[in-house]
Amino acid sequence: GAYEGSVEGAITTGLYVMAYKKEFQKLDAFCTAITKEYPVIGRTKEAVDHTVDSGYATPYYYLNTTHLEFLKAYKSFLNNPKTTGQNLKKQIEDQKFVPDNMIIELTFYMRKKHEHPDKTLVNKIKDELKKQKDFPPGEYSISVNSNDILMRTGTEKDYEDSDTKNNDVIIEPNGEVAK
Repeated sequence: GAYEGSVEGAITTGLYVMAYKKEFQKLDAFCTAITKEYPVIGRTKEAVDHTVDSGYATPYYYLNTTHLEFLKAYKSFLNNPKTTGQNLKKQIEDQKFVPDNMIIELTFYMRKKHEHPDKTLVNKIKDELKKQKDFPPGEYSISVNSNDILMRTGTEKDYEDSDTKNNDVIIEPNGEVAK
């Protein structure tokens, strides 16, 4: 069906957050700081609840993966739901690191309604992200959207993402930005 894999994806991304709890707390603080420094905001809790169906999400980002990428951790959790984040992290890090196995989509919206997304903001946020250390490993992409939602589709009117050729910032398991 339409939701096949979405439950497993939601569980897997939740386990990933559990495994990298401190790193995700740093990412949350970074995103909050971005909204203070630049004319952007995140989604409301209501918008998050109504728009994301396949993975862990906050007002500023969502995680995208399939449960197959982290099958060892997923199976470990199914066998022992009380497993620790530390145990999950070890099982995740025992695998070969493939950045796009965990995609972390940073999504911001222009603070002012009807304002077109500013491409320079995407690059500024990307530059700020590259200066960070000890964030969750994965492939990060950044988008800045208009603050206009099309009622017909439930999507933003227009958006800018980082240049698709150089779209992503890769953060390695050691917490460093890949060169």
